[in-house]
Formats: sequence, C-alpha cells, structure tokens
Amino acid sequence: MMMVKRTAFSQLHFSSFLLLGTILGLAMVFLLAPIATVVGIVTGRPDLLLSGVVSWLLMIIAYRPTLRDYRRNPLEAIGLWLIAGLYAMMTIHSALDHWRGKGSQWKGRDYDRHGTLDSHKSDGGP
Repeated sequence: MMMVKRTAFSQLHFSSFLLLGTILGLAMVFLLAPIATVVGIVTGRPDLLLSGVVSWLLMIIAYRPTLRDYRRNPLEAIGLWLIAGLYAMMTIHSALDHWRGKGSQWKGRDYDRHGTLDSHKSDGGP
C-alpha cells in the first residue's frame, strides 16, 4: 500500500489533469456499476438495477481470465470495485502528500516530494 502511495502521483507526472482523468476513469469503469446496482435496489428503479447488474457481471467476466492465470478464486472478481476504490484513494493521498511538500518513506528510506531518495534523512545524517 505504501509503495502505491509513494509512486502513484509520480506515475502521473505530477499532473492534476492526469489525476482527475485517472480518478474519473476508475470511477466510471469500476465504481458506477456497483453504485447503480445499490441505487437501483434502494430506489426501486429496475432500469438502473438491470444496467448496474449487467455492467458489474461484464466486469466480473472480463476479470476472470486474469484470476484464472494467477490461480485465484473467481469470486474475488466481485470485489474489483473495492480494489479500484482503494487504489483511487491511495492515488489521491499521493497527490496530497506531493502538494503539501511531503515526501514519503519506503523500506526505511526517505524520499523527497519528487520521489528522489533523500540521503540526509536515510543515512541518519543531519
């Protein structure tokens, strides 16, 4: 989890535009189907429920070959939306750390806000 937080925003080249696109893309691809399913159930809208369930099932079916290749339980595909949500939150946290001027730590090493090893902090120096 810390590795994702440390590198997520740098992989987006510290771009707010790419961050926004990534978060919107993750939400549209992975989060809308479960949300539509729940909202369809709560509001009693069968059209929303059906579109949410069908979209969610297609997402699950598309992910099953990957799970099979890694010898994982096919039921894990149901939680793909949760994984995407966690990744989105880690990416946002990575951006917030960058904007605050805060670096990160990984395996006992300190990195500056650009992901460069800060040797003064890492080697116990001043």
